Amino acid sequence: MRVLFIGPTRIGDAVLSSGVLAWMLARWPEARLTVAAGPAAAPFYAEVPRLDEVIVLDKRQGGHWRRLWLGSGGSPRPRFRASGRRPAARA
Repeated sequence: MRVLFIGPTRIGDAVLSSGVLAWMLARWPEARLTVAAGPAAAPFYAEVPRLDEVIVLDKRQGGHWRRLWLGSGGSPRPRFRASGRRPAARA
């Protein structure tokens, strides 16, 4: 399982969110983690267990969420059901 943890921009908020991150790692011990965070907070996540990547987002530029989505392999217009799963491809 792969998990994208979208962290905050500020260091203090990163410290406060570390409890959620610890819970996620305990809840899903097989999970590999990618963290997206602002430039000031990104170094805070460098030693997280099972970390694959830290993506530094500059949230002052417009379109940062779209760039994150497309950079993670997402399609330009994702379609999801209420269950969070993509519908089957149409023939």
